[in-house]
This record gives sequence, structure tokens and C-alpha cells, in this order.
Amino acid sequence: MTNRVGVIGAYGFMGKNHARNLRALEESDGNVRLVAVSDVNPKVDELGHIYGIPAYADYHEMLSGASLNAVVVAVPTAQHCQVVCDALESGLHVMVEKPIAFSADEADVMFKLAQQLERILMVGHIEWFNPVVRRLVKMIQDGDLGQVLMIETKRLNPFPTGRDQAVGIAIDLAVHDIFNVLKILDLIGKPFYGKPLAAGGTSPLTSTKFEDHITMLLPANGVVAEVTASWLHPFKVRQTTVVGTKGTAVADLMSREIVFYPIGEGFDAHDLAAAMYNLNFVERRIPEVPERAVEPLRLELQEFIASVSEGRKPAVTAEDACEVLEIALQASKQVLGGEK
Repeated sequence: MTNRVGVIGAYGFMGKNHARNLRALEESDGNVRLVAVSDVNPKVDELGHIYGIPAYADYHEMLSGASLNAVVVAVPTAQHCQVVCDALESGLHVMVEKPIAFSADEADVMFKLAQQLERILMVGHIEWFNPVVRRLVKMIQDGDLGQVLMIETKRLNPFPTGRDQAVGIAIDLAVHDIFNVLKILDLIGKPFYGKPLAAGGTSPLTSTKFEDHITMLLPANGVVAEVTASWLHPFKVRQTTVVGTKGTAVADLMSREIVFYPIGEGFDAHDLAAAMYNLNFVERRIPEVPERAVEPLRLELQEFIASVSEGRKPAVTAEDACEVLEIALQASKQVLGGEK
């Protein structure tokens, strides 16, 4: 069966990218068709003209009139709950952009409704589909790094001037890396437990009431897992480092390159301190990254369509997204003084 997909919020930045990638998948796959778009912006008609499909100002009309079986929701986060619930109640499978919501209560409503109606609800934690993250995960699974000892992520940005500052950086950006860290911890049998330990704050440089920089530690049974995100950096950094008993891998999520620093022969694998002093003297190997040129959003949409076609859980579930949101909320509260 060919999946008939629409995009709600299609004229926004991410909505346009979803429409573009769905059309590309339609041309290469045949298992999906982009059949309608919707947005309150009247310019959505231009998008409909480009793709030769109906464009709707009211997404309710699209849900009832476009013969869809799945929809992508790319509206502002504050509108997620209402739009996602409307789509689920229309019998559709849904992929919604991250974060799933701004509140745990709204996230739980969507999660439980999808369960009740037996519909797929996937959340767009796109960095899990970044080819360099996939390659890094394969290195961990193949034992290239040995026993994982530490995971460190950095997501640093200049402040996004002009954006609607509805939440702080924990919920807006750090959720990308929280999700990836939780997934990796699960894969190595060291799941996260308890609450994050967070530090950070607000800065007079940004004049916001929310945190604009944060570092959090995620307790994980012997593995040090640290997530840092900031809007106070002069340039972008997207980096994930994994340290193991056989070496260290540093993944750049923007260039999609990995540099691997294997521990040289003759060192005790458990004497990491001695080995680290000699990292400059061992060969630096860059593992090949398959699908390096493929857009992560396309891989994410492929997974959504495959989960719908196969009737299985997607790689990123609503339950996963609820856990990520809860951690981000707890970390934000700690930084802003509302929780210890």
C-alpha cells in the first residue's frame, strides 16, 4: 500500500523541508505520496502549486478531505497537542516535530491517545538519524571502543535573535542530545536512572527569563554522561565524544566526520590515564561514514513511513520523547531554582 501523507504547518521552516523530502522519497521509493499540505499562512498555496497538490488553510479540512493515512505535524510546539490529537482521532499515524510538547501533561495526553487508538506517534528527534551518529553507534555496538566509560555532548550556538523565546535551551536544543545519550546508554546496558544533575543559568547577554546555557549529568550506573547546550557561543558546535577502554571517538555532527583515537598496543586497557597521555603518539583513524551525504530528515521520514507500512514501533517513540522531555524539564527547573 502506498502511504498518503500530508504536512500540517507546511509553510514553516521545518514544514517546507518535510514536504521537500517527502516528495523526494515519493520519487525514489514509491511507498509514499505527498498528497496535501496545510498552513495558516496563505502562501501555502504556492507550496501546493509547486508540488501539484491541494493546499489547505484549515488543517481540519485536510484531515477530512485528503484521504490520508499519515500526517507530519510541523506547527509551533505550543500547538502540538491539539493538532496531534485531532490527527490521531482522525485515524491517522502521526510524526510530530521535537520537542513533543512544552509540558509533561500535554506529552502524556498525546502518548496515551496514540496508545488507545493504536496509532503510531513518532517524534522528530532528528539527530538520531544523522549518519555520523549511526556510525558512532555501530562502533560502540561492534566493540571498537571497548567498554564505554564516558559520553559527552556539546551543542553550542549563538543566541537565535528574533525567535519566540517560549522555553529555555534545555527543551529547545538539549533534547536532541538527551535522546541520543539515553539511546546509547540503553544499547550498552547502562540505562539512565534517577534525575539529572544540572548547572547553568540565564545571561544578561540574552535578556531571557529562561536558561540560555546548561550542563547536565545523567547518572548511568558507572558511565559518565554529560550534556552541554548553550546560546552564548560565537559559533556552532555539534559534537559527541565517547570514551572507551579501547579508545575515544569524536563525532562532528555538522561535518559528519568521526575521528577515532585508539589506545596504542602495550597499554593496559584499564589504565586509561596512562593511555590518554599517549594519544598523540597513536594513529588517528577516521572510520568511513555510510550515507554521509544523505539528509537526516530524509532518513527520519523513511523510518516513519517504514513503521507505518510494517505496523511496528518507530525508532523514536512518543514514550521515548516523554522521557526526554521530563529530563529536560527537571534540568531546567534545577537551573532556574525551582527544583533541587
